[in-house]
Amino acid sequence: MAESKAKGLKVSQVFGPTVTSIALLAVLFIILIHPLRIGFDQAKYMIMADMLWHGKTLYVDIIDLNPPLICYISLIPSLASALFNIPAALSFSLYIWCLSVYCVIMLYVLMAKAKDQLNPLVISTFTFSIAIYEFILVTSRLRCLFEWGQREHIFMLSYWPFFLLRYLRWQQITVRPWLAITVGLIAGCGMCLKPYFFIPAIMTEVYWLIRQKQFRPLIKVEIAAVAAIALTYTVHFKLLSQAEQHAYFDVLMPLTLSGYKFFERSTMYLCNYNFTCSDQVLISSICGTALTFAFVRLEPFLAPICVVMLSSYFIYFIQGKGFPLHLFPLNQTTFLLQNMTLIVLYKTIRDQISTVISNFKLPKLLISFANMLVAHNLIAAAIAIFMLGTWMSNICWKDFKQTASNTQFDLTSIGYSGTTSFDDLAPLAKPILEYTKEGDYVAIIGESTEPNAATILQLKRKSATRHIDLTMLGPFRFVRDTQPRVWARFPTQLDEFINQLVQDIKDTNPTLIFWQTGQTTDWLKESNFAERTLSNYEKIGEENYFAIYKKKGAVKLDEMRVFHPTEPTNQ
Repeated sequence: MAESKAKGLKVSQVFGPTVTSIALLAVLFIILIHPLRIGFDQAKYMIMADMLWHGKTLYVDIIDLNPPLICYISLIPSLASALFNIPAALSFSLYIWCLSVYCVIMLYVLMAKAKDQLNPLVISTFTFSIAIYEFILVTSRLRCLFEWGQREHIFMLSYWPFFLLRYLRWQQITVRPWLAITVGLIAGCGMCLKPYFFIPAIMTEVYWLIRQKQFRPLIKVEIAAVAAIALTYTVHFKLLSQAEQHAYFDVLMPLTLSGYKFFERSTMYLCNYNFTCSDQVLISSICGTALTFAFVRLEPFLAPICVVMLSSYFIYFIQGKGFPLHLFPLNQTTFLLQNMTLIVLYKTIRDQISTVISNFKLPKLLISFANMLVAHNLIAAAIAIFMLGTWMSNICWKDFKQTASNTQFDLTSIGYSGTTSFDDLAPLAKPILEYTKEGDYVAIIGESTEPNAATILQLKRKSATRHIDLTMLGPFRFVRDTQPRVWARFPTQLDEFINQLVQDIKDTNPTLIFWQTGQTTDWLKESNFAERTLSNYEKIGEENYFAIYKKKGAVKLDEMRVFHPTEPTNQ
């Protein structure tokens, strides 16, 4: 029995890390062949981080609705981009990839601390499923743009090692203090990105507390590390300048809390939003919960994973927006739980499968071979590695061929080296490259981060205004129109908002101004925005629902440098 267990452990020690390594290398490959691919929100925070490096003041010279931690975190890839002269988008993706590597390495390190108490196959499935999910994210262009590197994504990658560490603590397993502190500090940073992120961690602790009925496991250094990060982050607000504190606490925060309902959707909308396939995720999570109840006696580790999954409902529904990124924790945890329950199901019925195979009227040699496949973990692991490796390699090869066959954009035109797929450029790139040069100011007046921030970041231009997007305009108007008591405290805020926009354009004098048509245009017309800013500009066209205005007298500096792949000749 001990020999069989040791053999199974050896197989899992090879299988899990092998699949995980293949998946993470495949993720790295996709990242490297798409050096300009980045999500819109993620690009915005990279721009804000760059502005911080250059002495701008958050919430005064850089306006945003969100707490500042995501900007601080984005300083790391922003600095790396400047130091190593690599595209900011690529630097950001590599940063998230490194966080993924940290996540799985820490999970395997913690697994080694409790190899006798944990089911190695189930825990390995948990770990390599995280890596495979990363691969699924990065190979889907839309999911990459909306989810890869969002705060929800960063939180989950920082949280999973902490989750396993806490599971070990409740199993009375000793972990070295330096390891626990490291995991706790990084998890604390992830949780502080949004207050909702503390919910899964708290609920799992409540679950273990009810199950174990003891408080001693709560008094550990990793808990103190999380608390220290949360306390430091809270206290740091007192260290901000008076201007920052006033702008954030006296203006932006109350208006955001009151006005963010502008984006809220009904519960029915959240449950059946086609773009995010939320109905499929919710159904899958319910199925995962049912499977957990069915197999939890066979594998207790499924229960806390299920608690995290159910807690993730709160993260999605409490925000009430239906944004794809809000569904990320629920989506990922459901994926992990389903894979683990399938493994438990396979282990449970493996003997029954062997019996069924023996009952088939097949040649004895074929029956023996089939039984060998089922009975031996090593053979099953080798087949699984081959199939997963083939699947990921095929996707990588197809992506590479498609990328290579697309029109290529010359990265030397923006100060880098090499080429990349023209399709990865955000909209509005062509006129910007034709009329401006690296480091020039460009004004993109749009109601959301799409495609404003990504375009500016990719092309190494600067935002001409402190408002990288006009996301706040909707909430401000919502408060004005629906909550007069709140608005009475900020009667001039909309005027100040437009005045800042106008003054920034006068100060930076951008060569190009892009003005989004639609709701934003109607709102700005009420303040005579065009008359106040566009008197020295002429309209030269429209693209992607943006009207394009060029400063009078400005001429084309260069053509957009692209390379068209040569069509193969038939011989």
